[in-house]
Amino acid sequence: ADEDLLGRSDFAKQFGKSISEYDSKDGLVIGLYGKWGSGKTSIINMAISEISVYEDEAQKIENEKWYSRLYKRIRKSDTSQKTEEDQNHNPIIIKFSPWNYSDKNNLISLFFHELKNKLGVTKKRNVKKKIGKAISQYSDIIDALSIIPAVGPAIVPILKTTSKAAGAKLMETPSLNDAKEKLCEALEDFNHKIIVFIDDIDRLTTPQIKDIFQLVKQVGDFPNIIYVLTMDREIVCNALSEYHNIDGDEYLKKIVQVSFEVPEIDKSLLTEILKGRLGKIIHKNDCEEKFENNNYFETVLENCVNPYIKNMRDINRLLNAFQFKYGALWKETSFVDLLAITAIEIFEPKLYKWIAYNKNVLCEGKEHTCLMIENDGNKYLKQCNEKFSNLGFDFNRVIDILSTLFTRFAKDINKDSFVKYLTKKHSIKYQSEEELTSKMRVGSAEKFDLYFSFNLWSIKIPREEIIKCANSYSNFTLRQKIKNFNKDGNIILFLDNIEALALDNEILNNRLALIASIIFELQYEFKDPDPSVFYNTS
Repeated sequence: ADEDLLGRSDFAKQFGKSISEYDSKDGLVIGLYGKWGSGKTSIINMAISEISVYEDEAQKIENEKWYSRLYKRIRKSDTSQKTEEDQNHNPIIIKFSPWNYSDKNNLISLFFHELKNKLGVTKKRNVKKKIGKAISQYSDIIDALSIIPAVGPAIVPILKTTSKAAGAKLMETPSLNDAKEKLCEALEDFNHKIIVFIDDIDRLTTPQIKDIFQLVKQVGDFPNIIYVLTMDREIVCNALSEYHNIDGDEYLKKIVQVSFEVPEIDKSLLTEILKGRLGKIIHKNDCEEKFENNNYFETVLENCVNPYIKNMRDINRLLNAFQFKYGALWKETSFVDLLAITAIEIFEPKLYKWIAYNKNVLCEGKEHTCLMIENDGNKYLKQCNEKFSNLGFDFNRVIDILSTLFTRFAKDINKDSFVKYLTKKHSIKYQSEEELTSKMRVGSAEKFDLYFSFNLWSIKIPREEIIKCANSYSNFTLRQKIKNFNKDGNIILFLDNIEALALDNEILNNRLALIASIIFELQYEFKDPDPSVFYNTS
């Protein structure tokens, strides 16, 4: 479904159709190029399905021709003598995965073993026997030789150290040239196209990439075989250049006869897919903050998440990690900020560590400090530029991220113009410490540490408990809870959270009045030496 959303299905259908419509018996090497994670494997899987559908449709159209019945009657006596194999020309698909091999000789043996096994499913016994014997002879010779030719049928007959039995077997076989000719003849008489898919070449080591292309050069001219190679062109060309000390792109062009580029992904489509999958995770919790028409969420996506999302693999990595964290932390954190922090952790781990160790720089509070002692916001911004550049960060990206997530830092950069610029650009209101606490943002000094650990035991008053105090506890239960908060030394923390909820209009007036009356009655029992601190809530 994701490939359909990205427009991959249409491309895959055309790709599969192009392969199906190739009607020459000559061997063909096709290259499918795309960046790592661009969806090449998904395209291959859809193309394979399309090849099967295309062949079935072609057969169906042939059968539905108006003269088909007459044609079949005329041919009845002939076709009755033919096997199903004669009448079925569907291609044979081979997915060759060259991951477990010891050396280049073992690789080509592995290829022919895979080819022989796949062709073994055919019901046409004489063809099966002919091709099987030809493959066995050819691969046996390759097994016994230490050098595989890079170009053409010529080869230097240097034998490996073999047992007497292996040597005797080799003496009974024809020469490599003769064996290859017999294999070519057998394949040419075969009524099927053989389509070999070799995926993820760019994930191999440089020597392995070299071996794969030597394999393709060795077998690429066999008739009735189409090779489809998927790769990141840049990675493969660099590997070939490094190994052969030549222009890797030119080397590639000599092997790959037809090239296809995976279409670029529309970033807006990736964003919609990300939102859709995210919604399935967070909407399981009815009390969760909604992201529809949420300006803050859109700003976090734009500044903290989208710059790192290049393909479906990035989305999968991000949401897999997010879902794990969210399952543990959703009651005590903002999913919006948790998504941002998770993205930073995955895609820019050095910045993640810097943020985790600089709470006092980023959050409001008694221990708040600036990176440098400088009251002028513009000068401070220049100093930050120098510091972040020395750390190897993209300055503009880091400033966007930090000023989006941390109100205090945005104010320190420039108390007037910069904050106003960001507010105008993103249509959001930069929030006070009370508002940050109410929304459980990472910019809240109270909540900050939780985003970088799973230490739920450090939470002095669970968010769920505060919500119940604000909305549902009876007079008696609420009074007991407030007494316990005071006994544990958390009364100020409780009042700060209640104030934040009140400012955000998340407490009904009658509940707020009840809380205020209990606080007023109990104020002289509170541990704080200054009772006036409690009057703000009432």
